Amino acid sequence: MLAAPLAAQQAGETLALKGRVVRQTLGGERAVALELVVLHRVNARQAGPVDSMRTDASGRFAFRVKTPDPGSMYLASARFAGIAYFAPPAQAGQPAPPADIVVFDTTSRDVPLRLQGRHLVVSAPNADGVRNVIDVFEIENDTIYTRVAGASNRPTFSVRLPDAAQIVRVTQGDVSDEAVLTRDGRADVFAPLSPGIRQLVLTYELPPGVFPLVLPLERATSLLEVLLEEPGGTASGAGLVRQGDVSVDGKHFLRYLGNNAPGDAVVTLRVAGGTSAPSASVPVPPWVVPAALSLLTLGGLLALARRSATAGVPRSALPTSRVPLVADAPTNPPNHRSATDLARHLAAVDTLLDNGESMSPAQRNDLSRYRALVKRQLVGVLAQGS
Repeated sequence: MLAAPLAAQQAGETLALKGRVVRQTLGGERAVALELVVLHRVNARQAGPVDSMRTDASGRFAFRVKTPDPGSMYLASARFAGIAYFAPPAQAGQPAPPADIVVFDTTSRDVPLRLQGRHLVVSAPNADGVRNVIDVFEIENDTIYTRVAGASNRPTFSVRLPDAAQIVRVTQGDVSDEAVLTRDGRADVFAPLSPGIRQLVLTYELPPGVFPLVLPLERATSLLEVLLEEPGGTASGAGLVRQGDVSVDGKHFLRYLGNNAPGDAVVTLRVAGGTSAPSASVPVPPWVVPAALSLLTLGGLLALARRSATAGVPRSALPTSRVPLVADAPTNPPNHRSATDLARHLAAVDTLLDNGESMSPAQRNDLSRYRALVKRQLVGVLAQGS
């Protein structure tokens, strides 16, 4: 959805941020004149606006920060048709080419949504036989419209939950927990879905009696991934093929992959039937999403972020990232910030989200969208081996 990094040029102690606000249409990009653009500063302690201005007739804006905080990132946002859109973050001493904030018209009508990926991580059973599951959905909106719930308040996306799923939660993805309602065996998303890919991360528990688990996909999925921590477990259907095993953070997983699974496909998960010893009653850490296992460098990076980020960042607040397979790595130019810096910044933003009880739902949603932007930058850096 967003273009290359925002302009950030340092002259002495001044940080200059320049760009344009453009609206994507079927006929191409159109400048958005007189649009209010807000400059934000985000660090481990706070996030908030520091300046604002209107775009000119060509949609251009420019900010100058005379004494930028080296521990903060700065970014510009524009709220178009009630939806906030962000330019990539900038930091003092990190030059980057200019870029646009791309905004979109909204619609409450159905738009084509596709799952670019679905990833399931199933833990070994705890002492009670309960298995913890992380279920990651990568939702692609390949249109020029932002899908919104509208006056009818219809979900922008909905997914069927496995039978008997318990304690369903939304964790660190691109969709906040306030924007998801679980009811009647489904998770309904009411967050705006702008063009591009958004990551929905659900966690839940499955009691032992539901296995073998039969899970209809409902939607065509470009990449389907299943990881099973329990020895002797199997995943079948939807073209899943056993791959090499992987280990992250001391946990060992059996890995299955399937490509271009049709919407009417069904996945069957079988467990070892009690032949393996139960694990300690500690769930799989929320940041260990299966996509992260595609590039194992992320495990070490997040470990570094845990040691180096601002004190007080809880383990549960560590970032999750969709790290693509080498074959589908992005082709954008490398980012000027290091992967370590981006991971630390993600951890700081997660701290704000975890401790932001006073935030309004709109503020929390905006900060979650900003988090998604930084995460995509981290993904690009990792994929290119920076």
